[in-house]
Amino acid sequence: MWAANPRRPIGEELILMLAITADAATAIRSIIDESPYPAESGLRLSPALDREGGVELALTEAPEEADEVLVDQGVQIFLAPPLAERLDDQLLDAHVEQGGRVAFELLPQ
Repeated sequence: MWAANPRRPIGEELILMLAITADAATAIRSIIDESPYPAESGLRLSPALDREGGVELALTEAPEEADEVLVDQGVQIFLAPPLAERLDDQLLDAHVEQGGRVAFELLPQ
């Protein structure tokens, strides 16, 4: 589970986790609120099939069986297994582009 601090203790070791900005949390909540999906839905990140190293984002009602589920700022993120470790030092951000389209991007923490 996510906490305000994107680090989770494992024994003596701290492990970084994907974190999200307040803007990303607000955008995800807005997308869910405007969708036909239930409030407990989340954003799923999975490897993009059409481009090497890319990430696809999709609104889903529930995680897939092997997904890692992260919760932060009242939103759920479902990470496909190949991405959980790859994105552990990243920050998910969002902004509204001209025309009202929400754009997400991954940034280093």
